[in-house]
Amino acid sequence: LYHDKHFQVDPEFSLIVFNHITIKSSTIGSHLIVNNKKFPEIQNRLLSISPSALESLSIKLKNDSSAAPINDKEKECYRLLKDLDLVAWKVKGSITNKKKQHSEINSLIDHWGSPSWYITIAPADIKHPICVYLADESCNDKFTPAVYTASEQAKMVINNPVAHARFFHYFVTLFLREILGINSEHEGWFGHPVAHYATVEQ
Repeated sequence: LYHDKHFQVDPEFSLIVFNHITIKSSTIGSHLIVNNKKFPEIQNRLLSISPSALESLSIKLKNDSSAAPINDKEKECYRLLKDLDLVAWKVKGSITNKKKQHSEINSLIDHWGSPSWYITIAPADIKHPICVYLADESCNDKFTPAVYTASEQAKMVINNPVAHARFFHYFVTLFLREILGINSEHEGWFGHPVAHYATVEQ
């Protein structure tokens, strides 16, 4: 991964991999619904749903995301959309995945109370020597950061999303362990945390 950066700097490879992961996640989710006890009911409603009501509702939601159903056909569409949410809960960035995260956060708050700290981290990857080292095609096993101009550093990091992702993961993991004391033998700077929830902006 360090020595051969051919795939890391390929402009299309990351997108292709992401698409395959998303398709796989969506496919696994749909298999879970097939085994669901409600599948026969969902199947019948799929076959009996009104295409015109679905189209009308989609237009309304496009103009107003909080639009409420006004008749039984639109209510049936909403019920169907609610059930079909299960398909996408494993797809990162999907609406259903975000609903799942909201439920997890609400459960933590219900059990432990409101969080004491809200922390947002945005590492300056194009300026950090570790990220530049990971993106540098001439790097070796020994950490010996070279000196580049700001423009050269930015180009290297932008053209290597893998280096950026590895640096971000390393930076956040280090922050959680050393600063907050999570999964660590020592206490964090703000005491001993009983719970935490971390997510990446999607």
